[in-house]
This record gives sequence, C-alpha cells and structure tokens, in this order.
Amino acid sequence: MNQRKIIVTLVALLMLAPLAVQAGVVVIANDSVPATSLSAGDLQSIFLGRQSSWSDGSAISPAVLGGGPVAEEFLKTYVKKSPSQFQAFWKKALFTGTGTPPEEVGSDAAMLEYVAATAGAIGFISDATAADGVEVLTVE
Repeated sequence: MNQRKIIVTLVALLMLAPLAVQAGVVVIANDSVPATSLSAGDLQSIFLGRQSSWSDGSAISPAVLGGGPVAEEFLKTYVKKSPSQFQAFWKKALFTGTGTPPEEVGSDAAMLEYVAATAGAIGFISDATAADGVEVLTVE
C-alpha cells in the first residue's frame, strides 16, 4: 500500500512540474505610452508589426527578449507563435521589405533600460523582476 501512495504522489508531482517552471510575464511600457491596458489581440498586432502607432499617433517601439522561458511564454500566450515561428515571420518580413522586427534585448535588465529610455516602447519582463522606471500595462 505504501508503494502505491509513493507512485501516485510521484505521478502527481510530475504532472505539476511544468506548472512550476512556467514563466510569469509582465508587459511594460515607456512612461510616454498613452495606454494603461491592452488586449491580447493588441499585443499580437504590435509584435507582428500590424499596429505601429499608439492611440495618440506616436510610434510604437516594441522590444522582445532574445530567448528563454519568459520570451517563450510571451510569444506563445500573446503572439500565438513559437520562438522559431516568430523568427521565421520576421525573417520573411525583412526579406520581402514588409516590416522591421522588434528590438531584441538579452535580459530583463536590458529590456527595462530600453523601454525606460525609448519613447513609445513596449516590452515584457519576468514577473519576478521589479519594473522600476517603466509603466506596467494590464493585459485584458
């Protein structure tokens, strides 16, 4: 009987393990951005280059993390693409001259620096990182 409990417990833990490593994402923007919230569809449009200006007409400057679980989670959840699909999308857009990919940064710290210093910038960081110097946007 004890052996059965151990097996059931191990199976339950293995099923929960992916939830424990799932990255939390916070969407951030420069203080100049007029929005305080965006829909998931808005984020997809921004990061796929379909929306290039904010409601006040100012330019949007999106930025993405170059890799890792936070980038994967953001792309999967909001852009509806895997990292390789996202890269292929932007390679095609560059090749055909139909768009310019978002700025790519290497860390949450670099993302915070870019977004804080760039008017109209939007990006994302881990929910474990303090969003100092930027606005946190609500995603509806």
